[in-house]
Amino acid sequence: MKPSHLIFGLAALGALLAGGCKSVEYSAANDPNRVLIGTVTFMQPTTLPPDAEVLVRVVDRHPQPANMDIGGIPSPDRLPLLSQPQTAAALAAAGPETLGEQIVRNPGSSPVVFRVEYRAEDDLLRRGLNIEVRISYGGRLRLFNANQYEVGLNDVNDPHAVEADPVH
Repeated sequence: MKPSHLIFGLAALGALLAGGCKSVEYSAANDPNRVLIGTVTFMQPTTLPPDAEVLVRVVDRHPQPANMDIGGIPSPDRLPLLSQPQTAAALAAAGPETLGEQIVRNPGSSPVVFRVEYRAEDDLLRRGLNIEVRISYGGRLRLFNANQYEVGLNDVNDPHAVEADPVH
């Protein structure tokens, strides 16, 4: 009879210890300081003039208000401000948020290498961030990325290739 009490006691102790492990987080928190690397390619012109500038930005197109969680529900620890309405019009007026940018002056010919430092938590990268490229010279915007390029949590450490197209 004694071995059954011992087995029952060990099983109960194991269940008690295993139940406490549910709240333990095994993955380390990722550093929100990020670096986007990659290249900008373009076909025409083959070489940019000396006054050319390539602007590469990491942009959050739909930033959440400071007192909202990702789902748009107010967080219990951040109450909404009564002086700032949280309407759809107010959220749309906020516009995109630039998280980081780099300007490459006198880049020469294609491809142009870039490195943009920015800050983004994992939750923000799960939604995806846009990569924008603008190439200007002669005082005018000449090339930009007509297609949408994104960086997300699954490819945050990969190099990104962005193609710039002429402005028509």
